[in-house]
Amino acid sequence: MGYKGGGLGKNEQGIVTPIKAKIRPKNMGMGFNDFKGTSPPEEFSGLKNLEEKKSVGQEKLWKQTRARNKEEEYITVEELLEKMQEQDEKVREFDVSMPELQHNVRLIVDLAELDIQKIDKDLRNEKETTLSLLKEKEKLEKMAEEQNQQLDSMEKIADVLGQVETESSFGTITLDSLANCFSDLQRRYGDDYKLYNLLCIACSFALPLFKRAFQGWDPLRNPSHKLDEMSVWKDLSDIWDVSTLYTQLVSEIVLPTVRIFGINTWDVRDPEPMLRFLESWDKLMPPSVLHTILDTIVMPKLSSAVDSWDPRRETVPIHLWVHPWLPILGQKSKSLCHSICIKLSNVLDGRHPSGRIAHTILSPWKIVFSSENWEQLMCRYIVPKLQAADGLKVIIMEQRPLEAHQQKAAAAAVEARKEGAAKLTLKEVIEAYAQQNELLFKPKPGRMHNGQQVYGFDNISIYVDSQNQMVYAKKEEGWIPVTLDTLLKMHNNSLARGY
Repeated sequence: MGYKGGGLGKNEQGIVTPIKAKIRPKNMGMGFNDFKGTSPPEEFSGLKNLEEKKSVGQEKLWKQTRARNKEEEYITVEELLEKMQEQDEKVREFDVSMPELQHNVRLIVDLAELDIQKIDKDLRNEKETTLSLLKEKEKLEKMAEEQNQQLDSMEKIADVLGQVETESSFGTITLDSLANCFSDLQRRYGDDYKLYNLLCIACSFALPLFKRAFQGWDPLRNPSHKLDEMSVWKDLSDIWDVSTLYTQLVSEIVLPTVRIFGINTWDVRDPEPMLRFLESWDKLMPPSVLHTILDTIVMPKLSSAVDSWDPRRETVPIHLWVHPWLPILGQKSKSLCHSICIKLSNVLDGRHPSGRIAHTILSPWKIVFSSENWEQLMCRYIVPKLQAADGLKVIIMEQRPLEAHQQKAAAAAVEARKEGAAKLTLKEVIEAYAQQNELLFKPKPGRMHNGQQVYGFDNISIYVDSQNQMVYAKKEEGWIPVTLDTLLKMHNNSLARGY
């Protein structure tokens, strides 16, 4: 409308030649590789060449793919890495710099990595938790099984104790049945027996029964009363090392009776009843109870008897009722020996040492007193009087004043045995041997072993087997055969240990 030619625009600054149509390849985008279209006449040849190149490229690609399918090609790792590096370089040539996209991709990758790590950590924790729960489950199942067994044991023990309590209330239970019942519980439920201290319950049932059994008991006349029952209860206590309960049982049942008869009826100048009681209870008497008897009964009565002993009026020699206690008393006998030494000094002060009475009084104490006390006694009361009476300057008895006399007595006893062996019985030979050594030999009333009478060779218990012509002495390990010389050594050793 009014165009006169020239450039477009008000001032004719626009294009003069009209826009020509350009031909582009099919389906090609507007900005693909900065492609510039051409006019139709010129473009047909370029388009045809492009399609031919594309067709040739596709054909080559199909042939390569077909060749790859027909024959597999193997390459090394180094070759693969090299090809991948070349491809990466080719890709970088066509890459467009997009920092925001790269940042977002890295961020997504990092978050995904954190999620994977968290999931892996949670998975490991779950596995560990599962294992710990399985172990805890096994432990709880084992504990539940043990508790069920323990509950069953408690129910059975409770039933047995209920039955024992019923029998005790009706008075039909005995010491034997009670001991058998708790022995069975101890054998079947050993751990529970110790855990619940069933022995204490057993002792609470046994105490009234023992009190009734020992009511009216005289320990000096019947020392072996109920020893079998006491032995059973001692064994029950020793198995679990709870001897304090047994000690308490003996202290409440045996000790009061022994104290009453020991203080009121026992004559200290006749030691045999009390010695027989202690010998019968030797394996059953707790050490603490034995020390109590010695400290509260034996020692006070011996000390009182020694203090009141007057050798001028006494008919029974003091060594006959003191020597048997020396091995048992041990160090406790030192005070007695000291008092006896003082008493002997007073007696010797008014007597002539050459008489037989002085020798009879002193000879049993030679191996009891210490060498210092004996030498002091000899040098103070014997040697000076012998020197004054006989005018002797050299006294044979200065250090061992009775040694020569005892050797002669021993030799005489040996000769008497040799000469009268055909006429004397074995018992008479032992009796003569004891007299020659100033020792007491007498039967122990009520004491038998294997049907043989038990005798006291001073403080040694023996029995005589006349049929086999053997003498047996009692030691800690039992009865053993001995000779007369061995018997004398045993007597001397027991006195030495006692002092």
